[in-house]
Amino acid sequence: MSPNVSHPLTSANFMEIYNSLPPEIRQSLVEKQLAPLLDRVPKDQAKKVMRSVNCLRSQYSSIPVLDLKAKKKEINGLLDELARDGKRAITRERSNREELLAEIVESIVSWLNDIWSVVYEYNASFDEAHDCLLYVAEVLNILSSIPGMGGRCRCSSAHLSVTLAIRRKDKIIKKFNLSSPRNIDRALLWIWRDLFVSMFAKGIHTEKIPEMLSDIEESLNWQALRRMLYGGSKSASLVYEEDAEGGDGHSEPCFEDELEDEDSQRCPCRMHASHWSQAMNVHRTKLRDLVHQHLIALFELTPSHQIFHSILAISPDTDETEPALLDILSRIAGTSADTLVAALDIHASEEDPAALMELLDKHSYLLRPRDSHVLLLAVSTLAECSEFHVRALQLAERQLLDTAAALRAAVRSAFSRVEERTSVEALGEILKLRADGVHRRQRIDTWVDSVITPGSTVPHPMAFAAMMMGFPLAAGMEDGDDMDILGYLDMDQPDPDLEDLREEFRPNLRERFDAWVSAVTSMKGGNTLLGKLYFKIVEEMPYFKMNDVADEMLNRLGERPNKVHVTEAFEAVLSFCKTQRKRINTRAEKRRKTEAAKRAAEASGSVAAPAPAPLPPQTTHRSGYPFSYLTTTHPPAAGPSSSPFPAGIGGMEDVD
Repeated sequence: MSPNVSHPLTSANFMEIYNSLPPEIRQSLVEKQLAPLLDRVPKDQAKKVMRSVNCLRSQYSSIPVLDLKAKKKEINGLLDELARDGKRAITRERSNREELLAEIVESIVSWLNDIWSVVYEYNASFDEAHDCLLYVAEVLNILSSIPGMGGRCRCSSAHLSVTLAIRRKDKIIKKFNLSSPRNIDRALLWIWRDLFVSMFAKGIHTEKIPEMLSDIEESLNWQALRRMLYGGSKSASLVYEEDAEGGDGHSEPCFEDELEDEDSQRCPCRMHASHWSQAMNVHRTKLRDLVHQHLIALFELTPSHQIFHSILAISPDTDETEPALLDILSRIAGTSADTLVAALDIHASEEDPAALMELLDKHSYLLRPRDSHVLLLAVSTLAECSEFHVRALQLAERQLLDTAAALRAAVRSAFSRVEERTSVEALGEILKLRADGVHRRQRIDTWVDSVITPGSTVPHPMAFAAMMMGFPLAAGMEDGDDMDILGYLDMDQPDPDLEDLREEFRPNLRERFDAWVSAVTSMKGGNTLLGKLYFKIVEEMPYFKMNDVADEMLNRLGERPNKVHVTEAFEAVLSFCKTQRKRINTRAEKRRKTEAAKRAAEASGSVAAPAPAPLPPQTTHRSGYPFSYLTTTHPPAAGPSSSPFPAGIGGMEDVD
C-alpha cells in the first residue's frame, strides 16, 4: 500500500488495514506502535486499557493449549508402532495391537474435549481447532485402512468401545457411547457443528466457513456435511433409525444421551443442540444454508441420487429446490456416462417416464455394461406406462440379446473351436443319439475335449495353494487362457477406479442376465419375449439345447478358477433354457391333448363338420420364433443365415 494514500482516521478503517496484514506484521505493529502509545495517553485511559487486558488474561488463563504439532508427533509415533506391531505379530504369539489402539483412542478423546472447549467456551483459535479436527479425521481414516479395522473384522480391537464425554466445568454436556473407534467421527462432526455456529454467533472469520466445509468433504466425504448438521448422526430424527450408511453389516442403535431441551418450543430434530442458547440456535440456519449451497455446487459437478435427496432433505423450500436441481440435471445429463446414470436414477425414482425416454433417446450411447442396473430401473419404470410399454420391451430385449452375445464370446474364450463347422456337425450327430446311451456319453466327452481351448486344465500346485490362501497368482504359474489378468488388482476390491477393468475382464453376466429375466417376467408380454430369447440362444449356442452337453461344458469351466464369471453366467443361461423348454413342452403336451380330445369328439359325432378354411401363412423369425420387439413383422429377405450353425439345430423339432 502506498504511503502517500490518505485514509480517514477511524477505528473501522484501522481494523480493516490491520486484518489485511500478515500475522507477523500485526505483532510487530502492536509491539512497536500501539503499546508505546499507552505511555503517551492520559493515565485514566491507560488504566482502562490495562484493566481490559487483565480481564482478558484472567478470562483466557485456563484455555486449553491445542498444540497440533506435539499431538501429531505423539499419535504418528503410536501409528508407526501399530504398523510395526502388525508386522511382528506374524512371528510372535502375542500382539500389542489392542493396547496401542486404546492409547491412540484415549489421546484423541481427551484432545477432542479440549478442542470443543476452545471453540465453544472460549470462542477462540477457530482456524487451529479446524486443523486439529482435520488431523483427527485423517487418523480415523488411517485406522479404518488397517486390516481388520474397516468394519468387516469381528475381533475385539475392531469393536473396542469408546466413551467420550464433552464436559464444561465438570458438567457433562454431551456423552457418546460408541461401539468402535471408527465411530468417533460422530463426535468429530458434532464438535465441527459447534465450531461453525460459534463462528457465526461471534461473527469471527465467517467468510472462511465455505472453505472449511470443502476441507471436511475432502477429508471425510460429502455425506459428512449433512451428518454434521445433525450433530454427527445419520438420521435427522431423534427417534433411532437403523443405520443406512453401510457399516459392519449389522444395525446398532444410537447410544447418544440426548439432554432435554429447555425450550419446549424448539423443533425436536437433530439440527439443534440442547446446550445452545436461543441466541446460538438462530445461527444454525446460516450453517444449513452454506451446506445446502455446497451440496448444490457438488451436484452440478458430480450428480447422484444420494446428493439429490440429501439436498432436498435439508432444503428450506423443496418446492423451489427440486425444479432447480432437475433443471441442472437436464443440462448436464449428456456430458458423461456418470451424469447420465445419475439422471436416469433420479428420474426413475421420481417416476417420470417421459424424461427417462427422452434421456435414453438422446444419450443411451453413453451407457456402459456396468450401468445395467440403472437402465433396468429405468426400463421397469417405462414398462409401467402404457405409452412407453413397447419401447421398454425393446430395450429389455436388446439388453438380453447383448448379454447372451457377451456370454457367447466368453464361452468361445474357453472353448475356442466350439463354432467350427466340424464341431457343429459333430454336435448335430450327438443330438440324434439316444439321450441315456453310453455311446452318447462317450461322444460328448470326445466332443468337449475337441472344442476346449488348449491349456492347462489342472492348475499348478503352487498356484492352487496361493489361490486357496487368497493370493493372486504370479506370472508364469498359469498357462494359456488361464492367465488371470486381474490377479493383482483383486487385492484392492473396493477401488472404484478398477470397475472398468473388472467389467472388461470379469463382467458379472449372471447377475445382469438374471436381473433382466426377472424384470421382463413381470412385464406384460414378457413371457413372449423370453420365449423368443430362448430360440435365439439355442440358435447361436445350440449346446444349450442338450442338457448333458451343457452340463459337461459347465464341469470343464468349473475346473478353471479364473473362469468363475463365465461358469456362473453359463449356469444361469442353462437354467433359463431348461425352464423355457419345460414350458414349451408343457404347452405342446397340452395342445396335443386338446387336439386328441377334439378329434375324438369329431369321430363320435353323427354329423361331420365342414373342413375349416386353411390358415394364412405366418411370418416367422429366422430363429424359429414368430415375433420380435426389435424387428418388423415383414417376411425376412431370402438368403443365408448369419449364424454359424445350421438352421436345423435351432427349431422346435430338436427340443428334448
